Order: sequence, then C-alpha cells, then structure tokens
Amino acid sequence: MKLNFATIFDINYLSRGLILYESIKKWHDDFVLYVVCLDRETEDYFSKNKKNDIETIPLSQIEKHFPELAGVKKTRSYTDYIFTLSPYYPSYIIEKYRAISFICSLDCDQLFPIQNRFSKI
Repeated sequence: MKLNFATIFDINYLSRGLILYESIKKWHDDFVLYVVCLDRETEDYFSKNKKNDIETIPLSQIEKHFPELAGVKKTRSYTDYIFTLSPYYPSYIIEKYRAISFICSLDCDQLFPIQNRFSKI
C-alpha cells in the first residue's frame, strides 16, 4: 500500500528534510513524500537531485490555489505564516492528486528510527 506524506521546508531545513526522507525510505519503499518548497533554492536542489519518491510543490502553487493566503501573509511573520500553511498544503495535495485518499503531514525535522536502539536490552 502506497503511503503519502507531506512536509514543508526551505533551504535552511533541507538537510533535516533529507534525513526525514531517508528514515521513511528505510522502513517503507512504496511511498511519496510531497515537499512544499518555501524558496527557490529548495526547488533548485530537487530539480538537480531528482528522486522518484519525492514530488515537489512550489509554495506559489498553493498560494495561487488559496488566494486568501495573500492577505494573511502580509500580517504574519515568516514562521507564523509557515504554521498557517499547515492545513492548506495537505488539502492542496489531496485536491490536486485525486488518487490520494489520505496523506500524513510530517514536520521536516521528524525522524523514523533508523535502527532499534533497544535491541541490546
């Protein structure tokens, strides 16, 4: 069963996002990680380093789909605006990719255990 995950980050969190991706890949090989790219540098990275199980989405696509975000963006700090996007990008993904029946949003600094640290107990 294909799993669908979504996360959001900019170039400052790229390394964390890649570790999240590797930790998912360690445990499951049939998944898609939808990455909302908050800046051009992140988009450029994934353009040059394509992965079959990562689908990138520029933030501009979400902002175009939900025009009410334009007004909100002007009134919030960068960090607060990113948190504001939490319900928007999973909704966008489910609307755009109609075959998806569910999606799990993950913070890019989450990590699925790479190995069982308690196996020697």
